[in-house]
Amino acid sequence: MLNVREGLPPILWIVLVSLGIDTILFTYFVGMKSAWLHACAVAALTGGIALIIFTIVILDHPFGEDLRLDPDAFELVLQTIE
Repeated sequence: MLNVREGLPPILWIVLVSLGIDTILFTYFVGMKSAWLHACAVAALTGGIALIIFTIVILDHPFGEDLRLDPDAFELVLQTIE
């Protein structure tokens, strides 16, 4: 129950977001002959990093609003144990 309110430390979020931004910015220094192909590569990388960060946010609070348990389940277990 104590771990329900725990999350990732803020310094980890700072490092994660800054490295994601750095990775996307450094892709602009890699030249490709086709500007359209380069834009697609940067968009794919950006989308991948965004999905990774989204997954981390969802997994950071596994018992958040959408996945929480009702007290009824705990009361049923307590009655069963008694």
